[in-house]
Amino acid sequence: MQKNIIYFTIVLAVIILSCCDETPPQRLPVIENFTLTPLSGEWHVGDKITISWSVKNAESVTIDNGIGSVPLSGTYVYTVISPGAFNFTLTATNSVGTVDQVIPYSVADVQIYELWEKWFYGLLDAEAHNLIQCSNGDYLIVGATKGYHEYDSDKRVMLIRIDSIGNTKWQKYFHRGDGCFGQSAAEMPDGSFIVAANNHYSNYPQNDYLFYLLQTSSAGDLIWEKNVGGYHWRTWDCMAADDGNYIITGESSELTGNPGFRQLYLGEFNGSKPIWEKSYSVDGPAVSEASGRKLLKTSDGGFAFLGMNRNEAQGKDIYLIKTDGSGTLLWQKTIGKAALVNEDGKDFIECDDEGFLIVGYTDEQNDGDIYVVKTDSAGNTEWEMTKGSKWQDTPSSVIKCSDGNYLIAWNTFEKPRDAEWGVSLNLLKINSAGKILWQLYREGVFVNYRLEAEHIIETDEGEFLIISSADVISCCPSFINGILLQKVRIF
Repeated sequence: MQKNIIYFTIVLAVIILSCCDETPPQRLPVIENFTLTPLSGEWHVGDKITISWSVKNAESVTIDNGIGSVPLSGTYVYTVISPGAFNFTLTATNSVGTVDQVIPYSVADVQIYELWEKWFYGLLDAEAHNLIQCSNGDYLIVGATKGYHEYDSDKRVMLIRIDSIGNTKWQKYFHRGDGCFGQSAAEMPDGSFIVAANNHYSNYPQNDYLFYLLQTSSAGDLIWEKNVGGYHWRTWDCMAADDGNYIITGESSELTGNPGFRQLYLGEFNGSKPIWEKSYSVDGPAVSEASGRKLLKTSDGGFAFLGMNRNEAQGKDIYLIKTDGSGTLLWQKTIGKAALVNEDGKDFIECDDEGFLIVGYTDEQNDGDIYVVKTDSAGNTEWEMTKGSKWQDTPSSVIKCSDGNYLIAWNTFEKPRDAEWGVSLNLLKINSAGKILWQLYREGVFVNYRLEAEHIIETDEGEFLIISSADVISCCPSFINGILLQKVRIF
């Protein structure tokens, strides 16, 4: 009897121990919490949403909309980038399986809200060509103004320095020759400004353009000015170099040895004196002509230049060249859709992968459309798109926004209601792969004026400055030309 009790005790102990060693069965993940703050039925582009979550018994957790893998619990601040109806989906996974939770949300169509506007009229008429941001947060408007008298045909370079809320600090005019047009400017390390302008001479033998270069103090006082070049020298852009010099791009005939052909011009200057000058075209000055519209310093210390190359067999093509820091050519590319279809480059930026995003135009159809091209770091086309209307579309500018995406601005010239042409502003937000996030069309038929956007800048607050040239009705049917600077919020 005692032996039987001992035997059963041993068997019971073995059973109990074997039960204790058995691993509990694994279960599906549990999503304890998944919420969006603020709670709203509809958001706007630019809104920030705080996503909170907590998950148990999961080996991996992911959230879609580009967020990706996340820890088992946490928060994430998401910036809304495009309108439409969407879902946020949290996915928790382990070896047993997957559990999802979905939160729907919607984003209203993109809207533009004007915060303030400022008008500038120069001496008589005024036109804007560029807007740059200064190192202290001010802005410099670069353009041209008509003379003091109604029938004065001369133009003067106009510079206007404003603070961050649009108040004028100073307004200056410069003139050397028959007609001067300010195109661009660059702030130098000492706070002074180099201004790239053109001087149009009507007297023989010039009867054409020269570079009109000048430097002002930070207060707009003239330090020096000089006409540079010979037959047909025309500049479009400039930038400061790291060593206190500056770079000019444009077009010239004199360096080519063939006065009948204009070549893309590149020069580095110290003060009014060139350090080196070079000219470029794809096929040489006897076959094709070229022009430089924009330049930028690349992340590798060299330069990139955007413009146009034309020959009789191909027509006009976008011209993209890359040089080292001394202007030595590394590579050059022409970009176009087909022979005898004309394309031209207007603006470009370097992307994070060291490729380039180019905005120009093509006349392949209608009266002209916007032509957007993304290249790799060697200038090879990765993707392209054409945008436009049945009217004439002309490019304005492209910028990289603080959220890492790209904003393209262009103008549409149209006759929507009557015989008067209207100019409408188009804004297109895309990512680096060319996916359209949103497009905004702002009709340009106003009661008292018509606008043509020249340039757009994102401010430090995530808002935007748009500078436009305007036809303003002064006494119907008379017009004067003015400059309108608007600060807007896009949401």
